[in-house]
Amino acid sequence: MQWRILTHLQAVPNEGTGLAAWLIFPDVLGRPSSKTLVMVGVVETWDRRWMEILGGVLLNGGRVEPVVDVRFSKRDLETVEMFLEIQHNIHTHTFYLNPIIAVLVEVEGVWLKPGIELDWFAQTNEQVLLYGPRLSLGLNAIEASLSNIQVTAAYKIRNAGPDIFRMYLLINL
Repeated sequence: MQWRILTHLQAVPNEGTGLAAWLIFPDVLGRPSSKTLVMVGVVETWDRRWMEILGGVLLNGGRVEPVVDVRFSKRDLETVEMFLEIQHNIHTHTFYLNPIIAVLVEVEGVWLKPGIELDWFAQTNEQVLLYGPRLSLGLNAIEASLSNIQVTAAYKIRNAGPDIFRMYLLINL
């Protein structure tokens, strides 16, 4: 099991161009292979969509690995949310693809987002594929002022090696 804290910032005046940043902390359960991701870049927002172009570093076991990253999010029909991340680790020459699709279900002001996600890592001699269901819960269920925080549980079936159960705490600043 993994438990990760993700912080996300978009500083944009209404719609348009602004600043985006991500800080993804190591697994709080203290696994020795834990990594930290720090990225900053630009975001463009329009019509219930956003796209971020980011650069940063992956701190990985004492190594500093430069990465470039593009993230795109779109919400259609008030209830369908799509997310796509494409990342390249320049140090390891790893290509990463992360599509997510979820359905927004709101019950008495509390929202749930059941969906599916996929992680695909490709290097010269190896490919790793993880896929499976996910469920997000907005913490506005506990307190209205926590509407910018969500908890996600994801079970990922892995093509090589053990499956992973991962919990995320996402804080949108």
